[in-house]
Amino acid sequence: MTRHKLAQDMLLHYRKGLIILSHVAVIVFSYVASFFLRFEFSIPRNELTPFFVGFFCLILIKPLIFAFFGLYSGLWAYVSIDDLWRIIKANVVSSVLLVVAVWLLGWHGFPRSVFIMDFVLCTSLVGGLRFVSRILKEGYHRTYDLRSKKILIVGAGATGVMLLREYRKHPSMGRVVGFIDDDRVKLNETIHGIKVWGTRRAIPKVAERFGVDEIVIAMPEVRGDQMRDVLSYCEKTTAKIKMAPQMDKILSGKLVIRPREVQPEDLLGRETVSVDLLKDVSAYIKDKVVLITGAGGSIGSEIARLVAYFSPKEVILFDHHENFLYFLNIEFKVKYPKVKTKTVIGDVRDVGLLRQLFSTSRPDVVFHAAAHKHVPLMEENPVAAAKNNVFGSRTLMYIASHYGVERFILISTDKAVNP
Repeated sequence: MTRHKLAQDMLLHYRKGLIILSHVAVIVFSYVASFFLRFEFSIPRNELTPFFVGFFCLILIKPLIFAFFGLYSGLWAYVSIDDLWRIIKANVVSSVLLVVAVWLLGWHGFPRSVFIMDFVLCTSLVGGLRFVSRILKEGYHRTYDLRSKKILIVGAGATGVMLLREYRKHPSMGRVVGFIDDDRVKLNETIHGIKVWGTRRAIPKVAERFGVDEIVIAMPEVRGDQMRDVLSYCEKTTAKIKMAPQMDKILSGKLVIRPREVQPEDLLGRETVSVDLLKDVSAYIKDKVVLITGAGGSIGSEIARLVAYFSPKEVILFDHHENFLYFLNIEFKVKYPKVKTKTVIGDVRDVGLLRQLFSTSRPDVVFHAAAHKHVPLMEENPVAAAKNNVFGSRTLMYIASHYGVERFILISTDKAVNP
């Protein structure tokens, strides 16, 4: 066993006793220092008796009160405001009891200022010991490598502060150079010595000023439009963009406090929806007649392939483009020979064709993926877009309702304008 290990074992063994002794030493020092300060470092002879009476009462009262409030337990390196509040309460109670004890013993001329100075000194020293220990633990004395990765945290809330502490505990992960937050109360203020440089609009400027290598978005509750807006400013920089996990997942133990890559679901304005394909989808496709309009297109053809996987009674492939539909039909005969397939060349605006199809085949489920989707081209041809996408969809929905279709699924476009 090495000397270092032996010293650690001895410290652990005698830790409780050392903590109690250190508190007793602080209690004695605070009381003696209070008397010396009261009498300008020269205690008169006639004050020695009150001094020793008070000292006797102090030694009997304060250590017991400190034990009652649990000041001898807890790890000093993790001291918090709650610990400080317990220290204050313990000193208030012990000081009041000390005053009562001295008064009951008949020493009414006891210097009252000593009680006040003793309370202030003892509270400050007991709390100070703990905060010094925390400072040493968290490594605020450490000098960071200026060549390490520079981190900018967007969001100066609870998650952002936790990230800051994590970076300080693991300097190899990077060095935080600042916060960004939209709360104007926090602007130009510092959090644990790190300045809040501005709102999200300041991200490009701050990133350029400090040469930021990585931007971590610590706003786990923000979604949708707000997240897209924050990302738009982050993307104006050359820095890598990461996301902090949600606080509830950190607390539940599902995730650690480590930034991750930005995921598509971060941009949603809602929670993600989990779908059990075998349970949820198969229930309304298996042994059903399924009609897929726009089956020859990129989305329609993929839906057709997925539908075939769930053993439908029949798949009707409907499209106005015979070439695409021809190749899809060939693919179905090769890959899904057991699936009954019917191909229909037609237009969703053709009411007569749709009536004949629905009356003879009686589809149970309709996936409507027939639409003009190329935005610039449709902007040049708005009438054609309206006829197909609006009136065609209306016609199909009307007929589907008339013939009692169980489910009608309208597929959203895969294009976006000025996203």
